[in-house]
Amino acid sequence: MNRFLWKIFRVILATASAVAIFSCGREPDPEVPVGDVSFEAHSDYFEFAAGDKIAVLGAEKPFIAAVEGDKVRFIGDVMHSDEYYAVYPYSAFRYFSPTEPSVAVMNLPTLQKAVKNEVPRERRLSIGHASDNDRRMTFNEKVSYLKFTIGPGSGNIRSIS
Repeated sequence: MNRFLWKIFRVILATASAVAIFSCGREPDPEVPVGDVSFEAHSDYFEFAAGDKIAVLGAEKPFIAAVEGDKVRFIGDVMHSDEYYAVYPYSAFRYFSPTEPSVAVMNLPTLQKAVKNEVPRERRLSIGHASDNDRRMTFNEKVSYLKFTIGPGSGNIRSIS
């Protein structure tokens, strides 16, 4: 009978050791959802409006702009990160690069309708960056536009490429 108890004790000891090894080997996941996150948005090139949307790296849904006086905040849910990257406007966003977080693929239509004296906000493709320290999202435009005028004495122009 003593030998039987010794075998049971060894099985219990081996099981407890295995559980201890596997449970101690796991690190807690540092990417814990932080819930509602807001970024104060800034751009030197254009102004945001209430309801504007941005895509934020790691977020499943777009962040939506809320205007408070002269400040604009984008609010949404995202996983914790030391740095955050965003794309404006959300409608142009396709995906972020899986290897380089500051690179995003966006859709820029090849044909665009000219608007006199302005570039429509939905054509101001921009990338934003913020650190977790201050959550101030600064956007820089990534597309340049050329404005030119064809006068009445310009000849027989058929196309411009």
